[in-house]
Amino acid sequence: MFALLLISTLSAGATGQDGDIIYIDGVEWQLLGKPLCQDSVIYKQVLAALPQDRNWTTANWDGYTAVWSIKDNKLVLESVSNLSQDKLISIFQNTGYEPLVASWYNGTIRVAKGKCIYYVHSGFMRNYEAELHLEIVNGEVVDKTLYNNKILADGFAITGRTNNNDLTKKLFPVDPNKYPELKGVKIVVSIEDIKVDAEGNLIDCNLGVHGVDKSYAKYQQLEDEINNMAKAIKPWRTLLINGEIRPENKNIIFKIDFDEK
Repeated sequence: MFALLLISTLSAGATGQDGDIIYIDGVEWQLLGKPLCQDSVIYKQVLAALPQDRNWTTANWDGYTAVWSIKDNKLVLESVSNLSQDKLISIFQNTGYEPLVASWYNGTIRVAKGKCIYYVHSGFMRNYEAELHLEIVNGEVVDKTLYNNKILADGFAITGRTNNNDLTKKLFPVDPNKYPELKGVKIVVSIEDIKVDAEGNLIDCNLGVHGVDKSYAKYQQLEDEINNMAKAIKPWRTLLINGEIRPENKNIIFKIDFDEK
């Protein structure tokens, strides 16, 4: 139970980050990431060349925004805020890279535009209406996939760990009189790996009741009751994200207090 609460608390304290900018066929997209960070040598040289008094925020710890483009099917660095083009070229030459091709980059970059459909206040954990995934090998685009994301069912959602007792009591009205042995006990319920259909109906999940020993005679009854209450919620807020039908949050944690009514 402590581990569940600790993980959710740490997640809540994270900060969403501003991405870079990328132009593809003349169209501006938001790049959900910082490709410069993948190569430690060039990254450190860029940071060292930036003005020490540059502006930075908790959403942009390094205090720069890079502008990229796709040219001849390659990921190219166009500019870095507060850094001259000559300095950038010099850094690339010093590190042995072809100016200004990101030949160090391997992996998938996500670029996005449109309305934000899903957001977590941590890093780049967000999704937009249009999302293009570019598979990069040594700085060259080898594959790309376009996703159109949307809200399928605008219903119930709990974001991660919740302390909204009024909401959880309404959705999970467990009668403490059924479980007199648990008087004064505070339990934690985790619902993980939530799966829903396109209409927002819960079709599967892993439910756990923590703070109550499984040897308790009514443990299974309690777990089944909470599980049935979860299935009775209609609809869950449901999204289509990168081809996957999913609830807004796959995992939730909340408390149930067994004080007397």
